[in-house]
Amino acid sequence: MNKVDPKAASEIFNTPRIGGPPPGKVTHAPYRQEPYIRVTYRDGSTRDGKAVAWTPAWVLFHTKKGSVHAEWVPAPAVTRITREESDWQDPYDVLAA
Repeated sequence: MNKVDPKAASEIFNTPRIGGPPPGKVTHAPYRQEPYIRVTYRDGSTRDGKAVAWTPAWVLFHTKKGSVHAEWVPAPAVTRITREESDWQDPYDVLAA
């Protein structure tokens, strides 16, 4: 997952995507070990959460900051971040002892 130029986010989100998983094979992260990501939206705003599933072109983004939120977003709009960088951390993460 690459860092996104906020100016390019508008073009990234011009790709139509409505509901349901995208076509093709969907990969899922191990339960409670999903990688943290930052999504950059077309207006340049960002939101942090976890990548719970993905294809080469799409990522299923999940967060619970305020309310539960899940959506498929274009992969180029996603940047992988560390748990510490995220403004939301899942309290149920499986962390190494």
